[in-house]
Amino acid sequence: MNDLPLNIAITLLVLVSSFLWFLDVFKKGDDKPLYLRPEFYYVSALLIYFTGTFWVFLMTDYIINDDSIKLLDYWVLIVIFNLILRVTLIFAVWKAQIKSIH
Repeated sequence: MNDLPLNIAITLLVLVSSFLWFLDVFKKGDDKPLYLRPEFYYVSALLIYFTGTFWVFLMTDYIINDDSIKLLDYWVLIVIFNLILRVTLIFAVWKAQIKSIH
């Protein structure tokens, strides 16, 4: 089953939503720095993950069918982006809990 159109739609949704969130934050012009907002970490983590893995997932058929390409290298790349996503989301949840306590 080919999930490519769905993956492209989800990636575009994340990219557009992230762009709109950043645009909204900068239009409001709050004095609060981005690194103090837990939402910034959620949006940034999703943006980094989806932009980093989009091209790998888009080229999956080519990577699998070409014997000269090492598939393991691409899986390592996906795992690294996945770790960045998970660690950043854990940090964002922790930061949000600290913010709600104070």
